[in-house]
Amino acid sequence: MNEQSSPEQLNQDGMAAYQAEDYERALACFTAAQNGYTASGNALKAAEMANNLGVIYLQQGEPQKALDIVSGTEQAFADAGDLQHQALACGNRAAALEALGKRSEALAAYQQSSELLKLTGDRENRATVLASISKLQMRSGKQLEAMATMQASLDNRTRLSLREKMLNQLLKVPFKLFH
Repeated sequence: MNEQSSPEQLNQDGMAAYQAEDYERALACFTAAQNGYTASGNALKAAEMANNLGVIYLQQGEPQKALDIVSGTEQAFADAGDLQHQALACGNRAAALEALGKRSEALAAYQQSSELLKLTGDRENRATVLASISKLQMRSGKQLEAMATMQASLDNRTRLSLREKMLNQLLKVPFKLFH
């Protein structure tokens, strides 16, 4: 990483490092990019870098660091009217809360993320968030809600794997019994 690199170049380098699973390099690049964006007054890009850092911290098993770094980013995106990034930031906060064992807070954050993603029309990311909601509902003993949420998750996917197609068919059986 070149100290003279622009925040944009550092972001690109961070993405490349992340794709290569070089998380230490990705952390360094995203941190430097965040600092550069902050110094230049680009709060939205700085918030985006914070969310990138949060994802890496989660993957490294450091959910508290992830939660700390993404805190406040949702509001930055909301203030700018950027629903897509606000939804993703909400989902990142939810994942950190879930990893910390704070299920009810995680569920509320995932539901907020899902609603925002619905507004943006981002079906694929919403499907992922709905699957996370379903998992939390199942762990909380809410099996019927979990099944319905998983069905909604599958309905939002543009393409289903063979496993997802089979799951989709299985999930329809209990609801057919009620009709």
